[in-house]
Amino acid sequence: MAQTERRAPMIVLFNLAAHVFIGVLFLINFLTTPGDWWALYPAGLLLLSSLSIMLDRKLGYKLYAFTMATAFIVYLSFVNWVQTPDYPWILYICFPLLWWPLSAFFGQASRSLFFASMASSSMILYYILLNMFWETGFPWALFPAFILLWWPLSIGVARRPLAYGVLGTLLSSVFFIAMNWITTPEAIWAIYPIFALIWWPMSIALYKKPFAFSLAGSALLIVFFVAVNVLTTPLTPWAVFVIFAVLWWPLAMYVYWHKQKKRHSF
Repeated sequence: MAQTERRAPMIVLFNLAAHVFIGVLFLINFLTTPGDWWALYPAGLLLLSSLSIMLDRKLGYKLYAFTMATAFIVYLSFVNWVQTPDYPWILYICFPLLWWPLSAFFGQASRSLFFASMASSSMILYYILLNMFWETGFPWALFPAFILLWWPLSIGVARRPLAYGVLGTLLSSVFFIAMNWITTPEAIWAIYPIFALIWWPMSIALYKKPFAFSLAGSALLIVFFVAVNVLTTPLTPWAVFVIFAVLWWPLAMYVYWHKQKKRHSF
């Protein structure tokens, strides 16, 4: 109670300053560019911040999450109506925001793999339906689907680094291959991010084995540069120069390992 009483003057002062600043912003907006209401954006952030501060979380996080999610949807809907009434972009935001109060309602259960799977699956399905019936020109639903799949993946296997690295690499590789095939099938660029991603699980699996890591890394580099050579300039075998340089890595590691082994044997 004492802490709440101490906070009360600061909350009143913040709200007063926020409303004065909002008034100044709208005045400047009206005097300079009356046709473009850019003041809606900072004003909305200030109003939402003021609301967040005024809400006492001791009354319950569920009420806080429900009120703030509703306020965000109302504010963004108003901005949508004022700025671009012919294009309801609020549809892309409102459904994911609803999962905020839902997660608060489920409490500890919202941290489970089941909840993450249900939430991510429903949002992916929602974006697929929007893609199919609203924005049909390009399969853009792949982008939010790719991001949302990391939620259950992280909860399910984040505590197992190698499994997380392998599954994360597979998920990302499938995404890049799909994007490559959909956008520019004539140019095979997906091998570049996939090459970088493979180092993630390989480093986790072999970080305690330097010589094995050098062998696997060299093999990966050789395969990558040979593939790039064949795909880009098949008539010029420049990859042999890179292969020659790369082979020094496992060779140097072998010599070092052999010397260490010989030293310990004595």
